[in-house]
Amino acid sequence: MTPEKYEKILEGWSSEERKAAEAAKRAGDERRHSICLMKASMMGDMLKVLGKVEMSGRRGTLERLAAQCEAEAEKLRAREDFDAAERSMIKAETIRRARKLIDGEEA
Repeated sequence: MTPEKYEKILEGWSSEERKAAEAAKRAGDERRHSICLMKASMMGDMLKVLGKVEMSGRRGTLERLAAQCEAEAEKLRAREDFDAAERSMIKAETIRRARKLIDGEEA
């Protein structure tokens, strides 16, 4: 995976999320709208930069970040903040999707 190809795929995924956010907004689903925008934003600069770090030899960067999001989700569930916990899990899944792309497991 080249950094250029990685960025191009992330841009496509981000575009899909923005379209899904617009559809959710038209349907009156503010929660889904917010989640899609969060994912689109993550696939912007954040995952582009972290993906380059991962590809430059600092393997495990993305997985550590995903694990931190999962740990945060557990803490939030323990406090019964289920919405925030779900958002943290979605962040972890989004980060892992980018890692799988780098690893050649997803396209």
